[in-house]
Amino acid sequence: MHVHDKGDCSAPDATSAGPHFNPKAAPHHGGVSTPVRHGGDLGNMQVDSNGKGLVVVTVADLTMDNVVGRSVVVHAGKDDLQSDPAGNSGARVACGTLKPAAQ
Repeated sequence: MHVHDKGDCSAPDATSAGPHFNPKAAPHHGGVSTPVRHGGDLGNMQVDSNGKGLVVVTVADLTMDNVVGRSVVVHAGKDDLQSDPAGNSGARVACGTLKPAAQ
């Protein structure tokens, strides 16, 4: 799964979410612990046979302040954490916009 640049999930294939969030203009895709990675590269998550999953990830250079208004996109396949641009992870199958908590 990845944080994508735009918070627009209107396209059925989630292409409206744009590319990975990449504020430091990193030249390559990676995972949360690889030395070079797009800011939005969050690695893989496990999903059960009902399509439910939970991921808890800590990324040192990513805060809610810089991702609110962007989107989280889940891809169909396992991310290899190296192939550009999206880790050979397949189609975008789910998209959600990150919004601030209600005050």
